[in-house]
Amino acid sequence: MERAAQREIAETQRLLDLKTHQLKQSQAGSQSQVDTIVELRREVQELEREIRDGRKSMRGQQKALIESYGLDAIQTSNSSDFEKDRVSVEVQLGKYFAVTFDLFVKHTADYIHNRIDLGIEIVPMKSMEVEMSSGPPFFEKHLHEINRQGRIFPPVPLVLIGIEP
Repeated sequence: MERAAQREIAETQRLLDLKTHQLKQSQAGSQSQVDTIVELRREVQELEREIRDGRKSMRGQQKALIESYGLDAIQTSNSSDFEKDRVSVEVQLGKYFAVTFDLFVKHTADYIHNRIDLGIEIVPMKSMEVEMSSGPPFFEKHLHEINRQGRIFPPVPLVLIGIEP
């Protein structure tokens, strides 16, 4: 199955799991809504098998299936700056919050869904950060955050690279 199709199906399953959990936790979620999401999840899993076996093409199938249940198909993206040979590379020079998202969400999700074996994050060092406009990330801060989490999280092999001016 092509990588883009795997990503779309994994993202749809994640969103369906989240929606199911939300409906079960809220008083607004009726049993029929939960049943609809559970049935949709089963159909997405069957669609994944058909695509993997070459019986169907991914193009348009997922969106049509979601919309057939009266739900809005929302376009999402979780792409990396660069990905090759199961290595995902992210370069963050301007958004400090995006580094945390990359390390603890994006690389982790890709690793858990068996799309990558290694995540690489490239950020400026403190010596470069002081020469940049306000708010950029810096290596030392994010290295501290990774170390502070311990060996358990993020559960993905990571390489954090700091660049100097």
